[in-house]
Amino acid sequence: MSTVKGVIEKVSGPNKGGYYAIKVGGTFYGISKKGAPDFAEGATVEFDSYLKDGKYATVKGDITAVKAEQKSGSGSTGYVNPKDAYWEAKDAYDKEVVQPRITYLAAYERAVGFATLAISSGALNFEKAKPAEKLGILEAFVEERTAAIVAASNGGDSPAGTEQKEAEPTEEKWE
Repeated sequence: MSTVKGVIEKVSGPNKGGYYAIKVGGTFYGISKKGAPDFAEGATVEFDSYLKDGKYATVKGDITAVKAEQKSGSGSTGYVNPKDAYWEAKDAYDKEVVQPRITYLAAYERAVGFATLAISSGALNFEKAKPAEKLGILEAFVEERTAAIVAASNGGDSPAGTEQKEAEPTEEKWE
């Protein structure tokens, strides 16, 4: 028997028998009591464990919440609320994944609107382009404008290969 202390990474279940399991430190531990555990993912817990039938890691007894070590000068009680861990993880995900997607999609919409305006005003002219080339030209224009808008919204940091080049006259391109 050993004591396990760590953060709940995943809660799975119930299985066909109505039992749940929790993943702590990369290992799943079966809970020998029926019903959902009292702690959610992200909670710091401590419990005793043993190997059931010599191969299945299993929780023995109760799972208890563990107070996190208090950071000096933080003034907090030290208890880590599972909801706090959820919101911290969600905030990190939003910053790393969701916000860049929103930025890209908004830039793409602005680029399409800009292309529509350029075509309707005659600034983007396809008269000398072959019909099969028109879509490729338009796609390249929209991609280039999207990259420029994303770079501008990121403080001038342009993704590799999307640096702005000086515009070439459209008349000479298709002669």
